[in-house]
Amino acid sequence: MRDTSGNAGAGAAATSEWSFSSEPPAPIDDLAFTPDWGTNATDGVTWQRNVTISGTLTNGAYSVEILARDAAGGETVLVETFYPEAETSFEKDAVLPIGRGTIIVRCSNSSGKTSDSEKEFFIDAIPLSFSFVGFPEDGEGQLTNDVALVFSDPVTNVTAECFSIRRGVRDSVEISPNALTISPDESNLVWTVSGLDALTASGGTYTVTFDVSRVEKLSSGLHGDMDEESSSVSWRYTPPDTTPPELLRILFDGAEMYGTGGGMSVASNGASQVKFVFSEPVNFSSLRPCRLAVQVAFRRERDRVDTP
Repeated sequence: MRDTSGNAGAGAAATSEWSFSSEPPAPIDDLAFTPDWGTNATDGVTWQRNVTISGTLTNGAYSVEILARDAAGGETVLVETFYPEAETSFEKDAVLPIGRGTIIVRCSNSSGKTSDSEKEFFIDAIPLSFSFVGFPEDGEGQLTNDVALVFSDPVTNVTAECFSIRRGVRDSVEISPNALTISPDESNLVWTVSGLDALTASGGTYTVTFDVSRVEKLSSGLHGDMDEESSSVSWRYTPPDTTPPELLRILFDGAEMYGTGGGMSVASNGASQVKFVFSEPVNFSSLRPCRLAVQVAFRRERDRVDTP
């Protein structure tokens, strides 16, 4: 090396090396987030928005940015650009938007080449609902068969502990649900409840409450929201009366002719009004016309003959 006058340079030689890559960083093969409450740990379906995004970086990743793409194609930044330097993996906390979308990890190398690694997700915020099937209509009647719970989505964890059974209104008594048997159909949408008819066979007012917050969707792990009004069903059962009414007394113009205390004589020759007193209300409209026969014996004066 010489200067402008032609003098040769002196001293140690200086060497500088650098590399230039025309290829973008390789994509991330193990991009994931936790927690993932779906049917498996990698399906990208969950109900929890606060997640931790992780992955293994490839050589040449100079800077990393994490974004989310929504269903309409719009992108928002989840994690600002960071520089991993010598790190080979990363874990970053982020808040995912509700609904369906895609996590994008954008890696750039020193030459400005970029590559995107993607992971689809679905944040389930659709409320879980259910309905009671097979209970007495209009809140009156007796349970004689199995009942069922029908859910809006396939669910799991439906157990007897989810039920509360009470008899009565003001001073209600709790009935243990441990004797219940619960089983799902193939879709896990309809769950049959057996044994409730036996627990509510006595007369009274019953209330069954189902705690849907104990149940979770199979697809996302989302629990139901407990609402006391929509999660309860009540009905009243009055057992049939099998005891026949008892005739307690017969009154002729107010005078008792028949009763538990014995009969008494009637001063008048006839009765203008006859009353029948029963042990409970009766329905005379269903009775056929009948003739009442009453035999009355009375004794006249001592010198007269008894006349029927």
